[in-house]
Amino acid sequence: MFWLAPAGFDLLFVLDLCLSLQSSLPSCLAMVIVHRLELIISHLSVAVGSVLWIITRAKKRMVNFWSRQVRSSINWGVSKGAMSTPHVNGRWTWYEAQEWDSSTRGVCHLFQSCGSRNTSCTFCYTGDRSCYRDETEQRVSAIIGGIFFETSINDVEVIEQSGHCKPGLVEDTPPEWVRWGHASATVGSSLYVCGGRDNFEIKNSCLRYDIVRRVWENDVSPMKFSRQGAKAVEAYGELYIMGGHNGTHALSSVEIFNYEDGTWRQLDVPMIHPRADHCTATHEDGIYALGGRSLPDSGLVASMEVFNITTGQWSELKPPNLTRADHSCAFMENGLLVAGGRDLSGNNIGTVDFFNLTNHQWQPMAEMVIERYAFGLTVMNDSATAVGGHNGVTALKSAEQYSMGMNEWRLLELELDNARSEFSITGIPLSLLPEGC
Repeated sequence: MFWLAPAGFDLLFVLDLCLSLQSSLPSCLAMVIVHRLELIISHLSVAVGSVLWIITRAKKRMVNFWSRQVRSSINWGVSKGAMSTPHVNGRWTWYEAQEWDSSTRGVCHLFQSCGSRNTSCTFCYTGDRSCYRDETEQRVSAIIGGIFFETSINDVEVIEQSGHCKPGLVEDTPPEWVRWGHASATVGSSLYVCGGRDNFEIKNSCLRYDIVRRVWENDVSPMKFSRQGAKAVEAYGELYIMGGHNGTHALSSVEIFNYEDGTWRQLDVPMIHPRADHCTATHEDGIYALGGRSLPDSGLVASMEVFNITTGQWSELKPPNLTRADHSCAFMENGLLVAGGRDLSGNNIGTVDFFNLTNHQWQPMAEMVIERYAFGLTVMNDSATAVGGHNGVTALKSAEQYSMGMNEWRLLELELDNARSEFSITGIPLSLLPEGC
């Protein structure tokens, strides 16, 4: 047998040992056999260890390969503090981990498109709304608070493109909680209203509306800073409150509310320029801020800047053709539509500019039917609808709609129940309203 073949030297050695010890020949042969078995077992252990090492390496390479394939097709969350290529031309950026191991497991990522989900990610914002947060989901718009002449308004109107939704779809804010110049956004199944001014002072408090239960809750901790003329957006499961003023100075700080743990944190890097009464809008992993006032002086902020959530950095983009404040903006058809507001002289304007995300160029569009400022702008069914605001004489009820294909504005039959300006307008997913509009 093969394990006896190389044993000649061992056999002679054992025979010699046996003769010297006067042991029997069968005992000596048994000693040789046991010795060879021990050697074979030792060699097999080494071989098995080598095979296991090869299998482990191959498994790790396969995990890394498939994690890269999965990560290229998931839109799942935010990589906290991750650095990557800057946001360019409206394309996504994301954090690409080198190894999908314990050092990166639990870190959230931004991806190029929605697709299959990676169950290894344990700290992501889960649920369809985190992934499918774009404009393809049908929404209605809630118009909250505001002011008519010197009177603050606490009622809420809900509209869609064809008109008003049924009364009570969103309850009016409590009578003691009237605001104007506030900010609002929908996060998950809640609508948040923060800051603004009542009849006496600028506030830092927030109110939350449970859309499903149809009840206002005073269960949100206050912001660090009181803010009027700030703007709010939702991005990847969190509420961003940006800029505004405290009565004397415009603010550059950004506060972020995480509804899962109920805490606020301040963005490590503030906006490049303090601004109030500006406009904000989100596109993919970018939050855009444009125009506004630069208190304490009476000037306006000409710039546009974008915060890249992936890289955690602000960058300036080409400024618009006209500097304005109290305007509104919204993304539609691969660009940012900026409308209305007031110019440096305080005159209300109806001019409209469009920022193309592909070539980063501005172009003038058709002017609004009514020159208005401090109004709301919402995109419904691929058309931008402007509602309410002020024309320099009185607050407005009217609404007008812009068609990109026709490049024209037209007045709608839709009118608000109450004329108002300095209100907030917030989209609510129709899927959260089981009875519809």
